[in-house]
Amino acid sequence: MNAPYQLFKNLDGATEGALRASISRFGVLVPVAKDQHGNVLDGHQRARIADGLGLKYPVNIIEVADEDEAREIARTLNEERRAMPKEERLPVAVALAEEGHSNVAIAGALGVSEATVRRDLAGSSYDEPDRVRGLDGKSYPARKRLKYEPAPRTFEEIDRDIKEGLAEWERGIDEFVSFDPAWVAGAPKRTLAKVNKWLAYNINYGTDTIVVKCMKFKREVAAAKKTLAEEARAKKQPVAP
Repeated sequence: MNAPYQLFKNLDGATEGALRASISRFGVLVPVAKDQHGNVLDGHQRARIADGLGLKYPVNIIEVADEDEAREIARTLNEERRAMPKEERLPVAVALAEEGHSNVAIAGALGVSEATVRRDLAGSSYDEPDRVRGLDGKSYPARKRLKYEPAPRTFEEIDRDIKEGLAEWERGIDEFVSFDPAWVAGAPKRTLAKVNKWLAYNINYGTDTIVVKCMKFKREVAAAKKTLAEEARAKKQPVAP
């Protein structure tokens, strides 16, 4: 039986195996999101596998007002969020590839496309297996890839830049959502369209904290827009004699 906010069906065998191998070796790299009641909003499969292996994992607690908001957040995190950045997923992809997991299975375990896994592995150095396991569980000859030079920067340097950039991103979000929602709602249509596009981008690609802040601000702007429309209609109504 699925959890209350689980939107997708269970993993196929090959993807399940790749994700299990990843968690067994590296732990849960993308935190599991839960509400204040302990219900999983995002990361059901990661939590299930980690619990089965007896491993602890990072959890982000998101306060929700009710079940409708919980479902909205779960849908956003599950359907629109992207996986970890390349610098974090690359060691996992390499390890799984060396163990003989197919690119498709690795993609399913990491939450990215098969093409993304191919690009990641193309620029890395690892011991390629002679055979890989497909989604049907059968063994197939591995396709040989072209060799490229690895990136000259170190993982530590890239990790530092990511953290600094993320901190600056969150500061920008805090500054933006401090604007008066009524002012944003009353802005020209062209400006409002840009705001909605900007909010959608941050909801798609932001961290859990950024997603929640942007969704809250989006709802406030929508409510303010509705109020402005009601006030405009009231002004047009004739005064009773």
